[in-house]
Amino acid sequence: PERMKAIDLRKKPATELTSLLRDALVEKEKFALGLHQKKLKNVKALKAVKKDIARIKTIIRESRLEARLEITERRL
Repeated sequence: PERMKAIDLRKKPATELTSLLRDALVEKEKFALGLHQKKLKNVKALKAVKKDIARIKTIIRESRLEARLEITERRL
């Protein structure tokens, strides 16, 4: 699977980000299971998926904080 860049992820809506996160978590579990069963050929793939998960979670959090900041600014 092609790895997403943060710039591309920031352009996506929240619903698509949560979908990508869900898919990445499933992929991580699959890779982890393959690693423990010694069936995984590309060990670096697990590390890459973990980084993708962290990247997606960070962007989701940034967008939530940004929305919260906008609401706070409107109240002032």
